[in-house]
Formats: sequence, C-alpha cells, structure tokens
Amino acid sequence: MHRRDHRLNTRRTVSARILVVFVAAATMAMGLSPGGTVGAAELSAGRVVVEYDGDAAALLANPVVVAVTPVSPGRPYYVVETSVPVDEALSVLDRQSGVGWLEPVTGLVSPVASQGFLWAWGFLWAWGDPGWDPVAAAAAVQDQPAARWAREMVPISSTGAPVVAVIDTGVDADHPLLAGHVLPGRDFVDGDYDASENPDGLDDDGDGLVDEADGHGTFVASLVLAVAPDAMILPVRALTADGNGDSEIMGAAVAWAFDQGATVLNVSAGGPTRSRLLYELTEEIDNAGSVVVAAAGNTFDDRKLYPAARPQVVGVSATTADGSALASFANSGRWVDGYAPGVGLLGAGPDHSVISWDGTSGAAALASGLAARLAQMTPQPASLRDSLSRLLAGADLAAAEDSGIED
Repeated sequence: MHRRDHRLNTRRTVSARILVVFVAAATMAMGLSPGGTVGAAELSAGRVVVEYDGDAAALLANPVVVAVTPVSPGRPYYVVETSVPVDEALSVLDRQSGVGWLEPVTGLVSPVASQGFLWAWGFLWAWGDPGWDPVAAAAAVQDQPAARWAREMVPISSTGAPVVAVIDTGVDADHPLLAGHVLPGRDFVDGDYDASENPDGLDDDGDGLVDEADGHGTFVASLVLAVAPDAMILPVRALTADGNGDSEIMGAAVAWAFDQGATVLNVSAGGPTRSRLLYELTEEIDNAGSVVVAAAGNTFDDRKLYPAARPQVVGVSATTADGSALASFANSGRWVDGYAPGVGLLGAGPDHSVISWDGTSGAAALASGLAARLAQMTPQPASLRDSLSRLLAGADLAAAEDSGIED
C-alpha cells in the first residue's frame, strides 16, 4: 500500500491505533551497499568494523582488504571492506597486528519498520487545508496530556537551549511546529549535509510497503520540543524512509552528534545483535555526562533490543495514554529502564501536517524531552542517565505486571 493513498483515507481521523504484526523483520540485518544506501542483506557482505591501533595503511595492505574508512575521526574504529565473505574476513583480520576487536556490520530498524506493515496515520491538519492553523496545531501538540505529564515531572526555572540529537529518518526543518529549533545536521545514509526526510517513493527493502517510516524523525523531534520547548534539535539521518539502517551508519551518526555537542541523543531504532561499536560509543557518551535514549520496540516481546538494552543507554517502552498499563504493542522486560505514554500521541508529520501516532519511538521522544529539561536544571544532575531512569521507573512495575510478559 502506498502511504500517500492511505493518508487520503485517514485525513480526518483524530487518532489511530497500531495493529501489531509479529514478523521476523526485527531480526533481519540490513547491510550497506557499495553505493552508500542501505539494503536488505542479512549481513553487509565483506564489511566488518574493527578497533585498530595502528596505521590504516597497514590494514589496507592486507590482501583481502579493499577499502578502509574511519567510523569517526579521532577514534580507533574503522569500517573495512574486503573481497571475501564476512566469516572469512573476520578470521583473516583477527590475525592482523593491531586489531583489538572486530564485528560484522549488522542491521538496525526503526520500530515502525520492524512491525512489517504500515502504521496507521491520523491527520488533524495538513498544510493548505481550510482548517490549518499553525498556532492551534502547536497548541494541540504541546497541550496533549503526555506532553503536560512530562513537563510537570521536571519543572524548570533556568534558561538554556540543550541540544537534542534526533538520529532517525531525517527532520523537516521547515515544518511550522519546528521552525527556529532545528540546527544544521548531517545525512549518513546519502553521505551529505542535508538531514531532511528523503522518501524515494520506492519499496527499497522489499517488504511490500513504500517509505513506511517517512516523517518518523520529524514526529520524534516535535515531541521532544513539546516537552522541552527551549531545546534545539540536531537532525542526523541514519535511517532510510523505509526505516532501515545498520551499525556502521548508526555508530558514525552517534559519534558525530556527540562531537557536535548534543547533550541528549535520541535513537528510535534497534536490532537483536549487540554491537561492540555502539557499546563503546554509548559508554563514552555516558561517561561524559550526556545521555542516549533509545526506543524499546513495538513487537510485544521481551527479547532484548539494542542499543536500548545496553546498561549505559536509557531504554524506553510505552504505556497506554493514561499510563495505567503497557501499550498493546510495546516490548517489556527487566532490560527496559522505564516507560512513558506511547498511544495517541500528536506530533508533526510529512507535508507540514499534524498527525497521531502510536509507538515506543514517541515514548522515547518524550523521555528525551525530559532529559533535556533535566539538563536545564541548576545544578544539572550528576548523571542524566541515572536521573532520567529514576523518573521513568515509576511506571515500570505496573506496566510489567499488566504486560503478561515474563522477564
């Protein structure tokens, strides 16, 4: 189903509920093709990430190595493209002097993509409609109960503009709800500095859906601002409009966002495989006093999703609108740090619209707004991660009891 056609049928719907489909897509790994766009391979053929203490020229001299690219300048992580399959590349490079650890490039998907179907959209307003009023639209987003709940949790009296990196499908900086709050960003999918949403009108991952995650990053950014109106959004595109990415791109995106001064980094994507690269980068960020907030996923499961399950990341799942129970689609388990409302959330959508969406991505966005408010406090908490986890843990026991999922 083409999303544009679906939107015409749901334009006047005030809210839309997600139907949950259990699929294997959440365990699929997405690879990076030679052209720089993300494709749907089980592993990125011949590409591995290595921690390497030495001259990159020595790596390039290895007979199986085709190219060596730094993940992030100044850090000892490299993406190595080889002429052999991944298993053989890992074996050969493991014997290379100076190599510390190495791992294959593995896939990450946004919660919307991992559900394997198109999310329902509920349009309240769209640009050009007779009823479109940017002021009313902004008020509806900011005054929704979930945003008020988050703002009331952390009253702030100090000023400041904390930088929140939205590492996602891109952000529409021209959306009226985001105007004046979006910094220049970067696109790690296409390799340029245009971090806007970039739907291509194609089913790039072969799941029968077209650009099913288009607008996701813009929606997340608007929820962050609904909670933390003084924040500045740093847009970082690390996922395609189909919601797919990989550990290489995400690692580069996370490192760059942190180096640009982001205090809060929102990651609404994950996968079942633990990445050493993301582990070390998120540990660096946590040790520096910033915080990574990640969505826990939408497949009503208790299996760990990374990076949300990492101890130095705040993994956030979703409750119903009133916070009384786990949302019907939300993942749960002891690895989840806390919960926030994730049903019927209002936010910015494609084509300057305001939409209603459900998901743990929205819950994580509210949590990132909370983290930004914590960063505005004087004095700032010693650990944003610990403070945010404590705030969100209040819903944990009730949500876990209602989920029916065993830890």
